[in-house]
Amino acid sequence: MIERLERQIDAIRIGDPCRREHWLGPVVNELAYANYARYADELRVGGARLIKGGRQLREGTFARGYYVEPCWRRCHSPIACGSTRCSCPC
Repeated sequence: MIERLERQIDAIRIGDPCRREHWLGPVVNELAYANYARYADELRVGGARLIKGGRQLREGTFARGYYVEPCWRRCHSPIACGSTRCSCPC
């Protein structure tokens, strides 16, 4: 099952939301982009394991927007998953 989830996450096409082949576009603004990075860092520091994703994308076509990878995390406790409630793709 884990391998299947990893394949599904890898299959998510990120890019220009005006193009049909892209399922995930950029986050809404610079603040959301910064918050995403902060949430991912808080998860790591709190002991969560980011199985996939959790990075800001900055190279190539992603340099012209606030693109992030969807992330799949594994937490061993509620504290590891952060005290901040977030609605980011992480």
